[in-house]
Amino acid sequence: MAIMQALHQGDLSAALATIDAHHGEQALKRLQMEQALSALHALAAQPVPVQSSHASAALRVGEAARQVGVRVSALHFWKQQGLLRPVRDQRSRYRLYDEYQMSRLQVVVLLREAHYDFKVIRSALHELEAGRPEQAIMAVEKRREELIRTSWRRIEALACFQRYVQEFCGELL
Repeated sequence: MAIMQALHQGDLSAALATIDAHHGEQALKRLQMEQALSALHALAAQPVPVQSSHASAALRVGEAARQVGVRVSALHFWKQQGLLRPVRDQRSRYRLYDEYQMSRLQVVVLLREAHYDFKVIRSALHELEAGRPEQAIMAVEKRREELIRTSWRRIEALACFQRYVQEFCGELL
């Protein structure tokens, strides 16, 4: 809609900028999805880490958040959603993220960046935890197929847009 409005107002540059922005968003989604798929394949190839009781090898919530590039409040919220289960240090009462929780956290971050809802993420984590990563991988591969279809539709729309501009708005070129 914004593309055609800009075009009909004689602002081809704005129309093209909007198209470029949409292509950039699509490219970012594709990159995030590929990263999530890669992480899931890597996790599937490894044995599920056993939850550690050694607090010394674990990270505090702030350190864990920094390591994956999210805010501490996100980790707290994801814990409330049942996606993370950090252990509590008995002496300091700090929430600690061991190797097992850091693996879960990385999956959560990647799937959230790919715009998956909590129900899907919970299911993916459950499947990984149960040693059945196929379901999680299939969900991300389905998302990849959707992105391919969306990209193709955008290419078709761009071809139509080009014909329209040449036929009806040639003076803008």
